[in-house]
Amino acid sequence: MEKHDIAKIEKDAIVREEQSEKVYITIRESVIAAQKQVQVAVNSAMVVAYWQIGEQIYLACGENERARYGKRLLRYISKKMTEEFGRESRFA
Repeated sequence: MEKHDIAKIEKDAIVREEQSEKVYITIRESVIAAQKQVQVAVNSAMVVAYWQIGEQIYLACGENERARYGKRLLRYISKKMTEEFGRESRFA
């Protein structure tokens, strides 16, 4: 094999490695963008869920009329949610 053939092979290997790195970077950026979109979607869904939870508790208890019932309701809901989703769960 001649010297210029070896140089061409080495150059082609470097070009292929650079192309591979570009493909990797593009794929990596796609994954990171998708992860960010998932985080935004989950956060939005959790805000809606917490709003709905608060609304249901408010509607069940009234403004200030049934404080004792509200305390019992919160204990009951807390117990049931912990049983189903775990103590430290954020319901996700």
